[in-house]
Amino acid sequence: MALTSSAPRTFWRTSVALAAIVMLMLGPALLDAAAQRPPRPPSPERMPDASDATGPTSASDSLQQAQQYIQQGTYERGIALLEQLVNDYPERLTFQYELIDAYEATKAYDEALALLNANLDSPSVSDLVTKGRLQHLAGREDAARQTWDDAIALYPERASTYRSLYHTLTTLRQFNTAIDVVQQGREALGEPDAFQTELAHLYSLDGQYAASMREYVALLETDERRLRFVQSRLQPFLDQSGGLGDAATVLEEAVEANPDHTAYLDLLAWLYAEQSDYDAALDAYTRLDTLRNDEGQTVLDLARQAAEANAPEAARNALHAVRTQFTDTQAAQLADKIAGDMAYRRWKQAKPFTTDATEAANQAWSTYRGAIESASSAADGPPEAYASLWMRLAELALEVRDDPEAARQAHAALAQFSGHAAQRTLLAGRIALHTNDLSGARAHLDSLAQASAQTPAQHMLALLDLHDGATDQAQERLDALLSDFSHDAANDAVTLHAAIRHFQCSDSTSTPLTHYARGLLRERQHRWAAADSAYATLINEMPRTPLATRARYQRAHLAAHLQGPAEAATALQRFATQFPRHPWADRALFTSAELLDYAQRETAAAREVYMQLLEEHPRSVFASQARTRVRALPAS
Repeated sequence: MALTSSAPRTFWRTSVALAAIVMLMLGPALLDAAAQRPPRPPSPERMPDASDATGPTSASDSLQQAQQYIQQGTYERGIALLEQLVNDYPERLTFQYELIDAYEATKAYDEALALLNANLDSPSVSDLVTKGRLQHLAGREDAARQTWDDAIALYPERASTYRSLYHTLTTLRQFNTAIDVVQQGREALGEPDAFQTELAHLYSLDGQYAASMREYVALLETDERRLRFVQSRLQPFLDQSGGLGDAATVLEEAVEANPDHTAYLDLLAWLYAEQSDYDAALDAYTRLDTLRNDEGQTVLDLARQAAEANAPEAARNALHAVRTQFTDTQAAQLADKIAGDMAYRRWKQAKPFTTDATEAANQAWSTYRGAIESASSAADGPPEAYASLWMRLAELALEVRDDPEAARQAHAALAQFSGHAAQRTLLAGRIALHTNDLSGARAHLDSLAQASAQTPAQHMLALLDLHDGATDQAQERLDALLSDFSHDAANDAVTLHAAIRHFQCSDSTSTPLTHYARGLLRERQHRWAAADSAYATLINEMPRTPLATRARYQRAHLAAHLQGPAEAATALQRFATQFPRHPWADRALFTSAELLDYAQRETAAAREVYMQLLEEHPRSVFASQARTRVRALPAS
């Protein structure tokens, strides 16, 4: 009797699910062995068998118990149960398939083959493919190949025969054999373009990228819509190896022979960019943009991709191409904005008090201003994307240039863009706060807080509450804000919340917290001397309160603005020495080391402070970063 049942193979499906989980955990290293492995196909010939009708409840219970044992790794008990089921119900093919799978899982290939052979009176293609797989796993290569040949001979005129073998051979990583089988199928079917995706994938798995690309070129020749599918098939190999060998040469030949074929040119440009050959990618994308009449948008996409890939020179070249070759287009306007965005990100990522931070901020400011000037003469006005430009320009005006009037201009300009009412209100609140218009700031921020408890406005309002002595109200705002840590103000809210928690005054007043909040508020306003004075008042009048120690840290940090980075580094080290058990002692050492490292370029002194941090606070959250810098800096 042939094993022709289509009964479900529960154990096999569970194994595949577990393998998929492991594959996701291990990542790209297993892509060619697992993620790209197609599932075992169902038999093309098997039909439902009457013998698979529902049996006694006890048998079903025993099967379920056996499956649970196997899923838990208790194979011996599971196999024993399955063997008993096969003996008791020889007509139930489901039990036999489960037992074969269990044998295979424990590498008991001889037992699996014996059970399979006992039922191969009229084998199907799937039976023979399975038998060949077991023979291969048992190390009987010649027998396996002969069995697979027998499978092909059974139904050589059916495409499903070759696909069944393709799936199994790919699973076994027998790529060359699978290639031979698929090519044999093409000849047998008399269809030269059959199995294009299967063969292309096999060539890629075998490292034959040029041959793989020829198959994809043939596929795109008849259906350009498959471009994204082709890219998705190639992407894992690019991620794993970083390149596809001579595949680009095949594409270059295809483009040369078919210069108007957009899918070929698009794939070639994409391949260049993925392999970081940005000069060639720029040339190809420029040609593609012209071919599609995209008015620079395609080249602009390359600039964005290069910027995200941390290839600033390539991004600048692409932006220059947009400005010079696609003038008077929206893409040209956006190119100016993207150039400003690149400088803005450099400023945000730069260490404070460094030349890099200053240069990046100045470049972002001038580039944004130039973009605004260019857009002002455009007939259709600035693109909608310029809304974020104005927001960032306002941030630079307040945080770097101390220019609230420029921030007000940005606030007014945002009115021309729809959907940014909340951002405008928040900006108005920030401007009022920066200029010490506290009542105006509260009015703007309150309107946002009434709409959402999670708005960053809540943190600024809590600071104003503390400044005014309304401690309970500030606590309520911070509690609401800390119910969700996904917003930008979460870290600031935690710091302020901790300050309230550490407020332990002997009387019922909130005087220490008011002084502390006044210092924090003056820092937000960039009124450095006034902030220092507020902290000094707290320290002098209430030196024994926990907030007084925090105020000493804030004063040490403020020294960078009032005196310079070197003085701040010294003051922070002094704080860490004076209060070695304070929760911010490690923070003080790390900030001091970074000021010496990046702002002062005193690498020997910085390395010494990093080492002090590691010795005195080995479990600090800053330890990993400190250790990385110690390895990078030269030992004195």
